[in-house]
Amino acid sequence: MSPNVHQIAEDEVHIWCVRLERIDEDLARSEAILSADEIERAQRYQFAHHRRRFIVARARLREMLAEYLGRPAESIQIEYNAWGKPSLGAETGADLRFNLSHTHDLAMYAFARKREVGVDIEAIDEKAAAGRVAENFFAANEVAALRALPAEYQAEAFFNCWTRKEACVKARGDGLSRDLKSFEVTLRPGEPAEIKRGAEWAGWSMFSIRPTAAHVAALVVEGVGIRVVGPRFR
Repeated sequence: MSPNVHQIAEDEVHIWCVRLERIDEDLARSEAILSADEIERAQRYQFAHHRRRFIVARARLREMLAEYLGRPAESIQIEYNAWGKPSLGAETGADLRFNLSHTHDLAMYAFARKREVGVDIEAIDEKAAAGRVAENFFAANEVAALRALPAEYQAEAFFNCWTRKEACVKARGDGLSRDLKSFEVTLRPGEPAEIKRGAEWAGWSMFSIRPTAAHVAALVVEGVGIRVVGPRFR
């Protein structure tokens, strides 16, 4: 039997995915449950499809938070720290933690209790892996491991590394203040997702997630002995 979607055990993380382009969406209804700040952020996007994705992704987040919290979606206060990490407003009194990421038409959400989480998802793009991004942002050992792979595996390995590092940064909520070269992660396809170097990551867990064959994602969560439920689509 599947776990009750409204309950999360303290050793669980729930992962949900939403296809942002496959929803017959009433944007007015979605906008109605967003905050004024979220509407303002949506309007900053130049293109209509980017605004739509943002609105739908944030509306689905509020709807899921409402299910977990048992309260109206539009009443939920979401706050952001200096680096953009979202959290529930203090007035909720809840111990629910969450994070989200989206790339093109797919969004991913992570929910946990009493432990910080970070999630990142990317569509695999061979051009990105072939460029100099790895040399600019990855540690030397990671670059060496990436370039040692046969060419046909490098795109997946590149996005393994990228999403795992981004999920780390998002879990801690310290954004661009953290040097991505200061810690190392595994990246080879088929290799377990792990943080290989970085003393500050002791007591954190990392998971590789493949929601589709075309996407790579990573989850980082505070604590050990964690059970990941999902990804489930809605």
